[in-house]
Amino acid sequence: MAIGDFISLLDHDDLLHPSALFETMKAICEKNADFVYTDEAVFKSPNLHEIIWTDFKPDFAPDYFYSINYICHFTSFKRSMLEKTGGFNSECDGAQNYDMFLKLSEIALHIVHVPKCLYYWRASPSSTASSSSAKDYTTVAGQKALQHHFERVGIPVKVLTTKVPNTYRIVYPIEGKPGIGRYTRKAGSI
Repeated sequence: MAIGDFISLLDHDDLLHPSALFETMKAICEKNADFVYTDEAVFKSPNLHEIIWTDFKPDFAPDYFYSINYICHFTSFKRSMLEKTGGFNSECDGAQNYDMFLKLSEIALHIVHVPKCLYYWRASPSSTASSSSAKDYTTVAGQKALQHHFERVGIPVKVLTTKVPNTYRIVYPIEGKPGIGRYTRKAGSI
């Protein structure tokens, strides 16, 4: 139902810093961003001042992003990009944001990280902010989202889950006989 040129995603029970939209718009205007994300903090509900942990994220790093959805929450992106993705995929419920971010990353020209803690994630007993085991189906949903991503971009990988919930290992195909090179020492040299 939103009608703006940009769409922002956040959970209904979480909070934004008062400058979150300003900082996002600043990144859009100054850096020509078409996809923006910020750092975040988790607080113990209902006390906003009881911060459990903070997540200071890296700038966009695809290989790291394939191992964990570190973007996670507050994001803003062009409406036109959302329309190109086809929206959310119910097959990835539980990791629907991860699936969407992967699709957006395939078409975004300027993904910008705002290195400021502007999103406050409420840790309630049923939230993955409290424990990733609160919703164990999210790991399998994330695995599906990643597998779909690599199928769309044409890279035949195998996506594996790890012992740590919601983290993944990508197994890329090995072509030929790659090596690290050969070095031959001359006799008598060190």
